[in-house]
Amino acid sequence: MYELPFGTNSRFLNSSSRLVSRLVSGWETNVLFSYHSGIPWRLPSNFIYVNEAKLPNINWNSPVVQVVQPCVAQWNTNGTITMQSFSTKAGCTGYNFLAEPLFAPAAEPAFSGQIRTMSAPNTDASLNKTTRIKERATLQFRAEVFNLSNKFNFYQAQPNSTLTSSAFGTVNKANVSSTNGNQPRVIQLSVKFNF
Repeated sequence: MYELPFGTNSRFLNSSSRLVSRLVSGWETNVLFSYHSGIPWRLPSNFIYVNEAKLPNINWNSPVVQVVQPCVAQWNTNGTITMQSFSTKAGCTGYNFLAEPLFAPAAEPAFSGQIRTMSAPNTDASLNKTTRIKERATLQFRAEVFNLSNKFNFYQAQPNSTLTSSAFGTVNKANVSSTNGNQPRVIQLSVKFNF
């Protein structure tokens, strides 16, 4: 919280005029910056994570975001290993994810701290004006802006984790629900009377 240096007993516009003093005194502002590194990816069940698959430079602005290399192979019941067709089309020569055969024991999905959803920087700001009416009565005006930069964050949207899907390891921004993204810029105005 920063009190702007205007008005009575301040550096600027320290006027003896009562009207000017009321207009320029009592202004405060604050800015809140927040950032988190993203939620760990909920990995698929019944697979072996063989090699590091996270892409070094993820383009979060793309309509379909590729989070990992889609190099997936299937461990067949006869002991052979075959690459998924979508992995071969993506240029994979080896696999990072190995889907276990049907006879493998069932395993619950795990989370990977190495592979995370979109990081979410955010800025909120406010401008407040408090005016003293009488000794114990004040009137406060508040203008608050949430998501000041109006940036779309889909930090809760998990990449596709179906090992047989051609969309494996991607987030399609068109399919992100409102509960998995943030709100657009919101401006809130309010007046409060304290007595």
